[in-house]
Amino acid sequence: MASGPVFFALGLAVASSLAFLSRKRADAGAYPAVQGLALAADTISAPFFLGLAGAVFAWGYDGLAFVLGLGGGYFLLQLLIAPHLPLAGASSLPDYFARRYGRIPRLLASCTVVL
Repeated sequence: MASGPVFFALGLAVASSLAFLSRKRADAGAYPAVQGLALAADTISAPFFLGLAGAVFAWGYDGLAFVLGLGGGYFLLQLLIAPHLPLAGASSLPDYFARRYGRIPRLLASCTVVL
């Protein structure tokens, strides 16, 4: 049995249902989960995907574990963090930390994002 398409469909169904369940009224603005999808998609570009393919080619199963861990991180970013950014009035993670915790945590988050 091919489990790849099943897991892809399951992930898509979960993301779609979360977007549907977390929707606001039409006059209240955009959907936070959809904005989370957009934020996660913005961070992934063609050179990034080519780099991940290179990691799998060069490292074999170790590269696959790296790719799966990074993909899981983006999935968690989409589901847990990104929907709360527009609600807090922030457009990025350092902005969110600045609004919530102050200047020093914003600087640390900026350095982490750059690294």
